[in-house]
Amino acid sequence: MKITELAGDIVFLEWEATSSKNKATHGVDTFVIRDGLIQAQTVRYDLTPKP
Repeated sequence: MKITELAGDIVFLEWEATSSKNKATHGVDTFVIRDGLIQAQTVRYDLTPKP
C-alpha cells in the first residue's frame, strides 16, 4: 500500500498490485464508512498484461 488517509468517515487508499498475468498501477480506492459498515466505495486503476 502506498498511501492511506483517514478523514472522518472517509478512507482513501492508493495502491498497486501484481499477479502472474497482470499488473495494476495507479490504484485508488475511497470508502465511506458509517457505523462500522462500508456505505459507498469507488475504485480506479490501470491494468496492463505482464509480458
